[in-house]
Amino acid sequence: MKKKNRVKYSISFKFITIFAILLSFFFALSTFMVYYFLGTDLNKKEIKENNQINNLIAQNVQTTFQELQNNVNGYFNAVMLLQDDVLYEEKANLLFNDLCYRNPEIDFVYTTSTGTFSENKFLSSHPEVQEVFVLWIEKQDSLKKKIISGRPCVKNISQLYNEGVICLLYPYINSRTKQTEIAAIGINARKYSELVGLNTENPTFVIAEDGVCILYPDYSQVNAAKDFSELPFVKEYFEKKNESDKIQQDEYDVKRYYDITPISGSTMFVITSFIYGTIQKYIENLLFRIILVGVFIFFLGLFVILIFSRKISKSIERLVFITRKIENKDYKIRLKTRTHDEVGYLTESVNKMQDVLLERQLQNQVFNKYSNSFIAEKVVNGEQLLSGINKNASVLYLNVKDFSKQFGVEDSPKAVKVLNELYTQVAGCVEKTGGHVDNFYGDTLVAMWGTVQTTGSPVSDAWNCVRCALLIRVAVYEINMHRKAQGKSLIQVCMGISSGIVTSGEIGFPQRTDYTAFGSVIMDAKKVRNMGKAFGTDIFITKATYDLVCSKIVTEQLTGDAEIQDIYAVINAIGLKGPGNTEDLKNFLELIQKEIRS
Repeated sequence: MKKKNRVKYSISFKFITIFAILLSFFFALSTFMVYYFLGTDLNKKEIKENNQINNLIAQNVQTTFQELQNNVNGYFNAVMLLQDDVLYEEKANLLFNDLCYRNPEIDFVYTTSTGTFSENKFLSSHPEVQEVFVLWIEKQDSLKKKIISGRPCVKNISQLYNEGVICLLYPYINSRTKQTEIAAIGINARKYSELVGLNTENPTFVIAEDGVCILYPDYSQVNAAKDFSELPFVKEYFEKKNESDKIQQDEYDVKRYYDITPISGSTMFVITSFIYGTIQKYIENLLFRIILVGVFIFFLGLFVILIFSRKISKSIERLVFITRKIENKDYKIRLKTRTHDEVGYLTESVNKMQDVLLERQLQNQVFNKYSNSFIAEKVVNGEQLLSGINKNASVLYLNVKDFSKQFGVEDSPKAVKVLNELYTQVAGCVEKTGGHVDNFYGDTLVAMWGTVQTTGSPVSDAWNCVRCALLIRVAVYEINMHRKAQGKSLIQVCMGISSGIVTSGEIGFPQRTDYTAFGSVIMDAKKVRNMGKAFGTDIFITKATYDLVCSKIVTEQLTGDAEIQDIYAVINAIGLKGPGNTEDLKNFLELIQKEIRS
């Protein structure tokens, strides 16, 4: 009760207030978004339709020009075959008349090297048609080079005849001489105007690569050879290569959407446009209706919130109560699920969360005590750990050769990275063979089999220890190959293995302990490891280990020192590919040593 008296505003009040604000914002935003996206969608639809029209016209123009070119090529080929015929002129005229009958839009056709020039009756008022055109094309040196190189082009030549004429120029291979010529087709632009339609409000037109009008619904634009290259959209398109803003102001300051499509196989471009934003006028009348619907829904929603807010706030108060308990690390209180809705599911989740937190609390206590996660896991699972017990174990003692010399203190970040890379692979080999890493410090790592866990017997523990060393040999080789490819220095390891009785137990202080092992066996493993430099190999075992695994490995007995007289160099496991004797093994290891010395 005291806490309730300290509450300035009740949860119910805040709930209603927040929802009222959210509803107001939601419906205001919804009204705007519906209005905005409706207009956007309609504009997108109009843009899509405009694009479809653009592509359709481009395809239509391409097909029409291609068919025209094919027909004219057929005429040229037929004429070339008639050049030696005594009735050449008569037959050629018949062929040209047939061509013009099928293609009445043709004003003239022309080829350069043969001088073939045929004109239609549509330019009969221009007796100088041939002379004017020939004189014009002879001056177009750069244009002719482009065409001969295989690039067709279209030009508006209306200024030559004061009549709307467009000219298709393209390379033509003479069927008689097999030489590439320049072919030209003079086309009556008036007859091609239907290709782009007659809509003047939203015009569609075709321009050449120089921006000059080729086809336009208004024939006068073609006749005047109107230059559209300075049209903002066209200019920006040619400059930025398809990166231009498609919505721009036209010459009458009207916002228009432009779409431009290059016609495949030509130097022409189709441009379509429409007045952008006109569609907004058709949806403005919807705005008032949307607002009315929004206001109605707002008050309806507010009424529903008033009815259910109290019930929901009570459930929230219960959840607030339990979360305060969790905040104080009290995980014992549980809430009773009273509903089967989202609040009920949330209540169940809170209860489950407390169970997890309680378990985590216990784990943290254990893991704070034990540094070895494997041991800690056993304690968490309720397993008993015996302290101060003798066990028959096998120990692997691994050391990186010349580590301090190769990766000195002055390069400690690099040294840490190298060790982490190595120990990651070594730990994987240990885990794979059923052992556990007892300790590691600097460039030295100690692993054991038979202390915390055993693989079955002292023989199997010893074999798995040796097998782990062989796996580490392969892992180090793979690491070195990777480091060599990166231009990094290589690493060498030396491993000593011994078997026998060790004493295991908890060592430490009340707040933090570790479960480890100690004994002469560990020192023996360290001693035989130190003999690696003298003998030039990487894995050494004591006689105790040899007696357990001699039937499974290929070894060579070596002479030790006063402390350990009998030691064995491990060559390989019996039946495995790889070194078969000491010389093979030394040669294998010598490759790495040479790399390091170099």
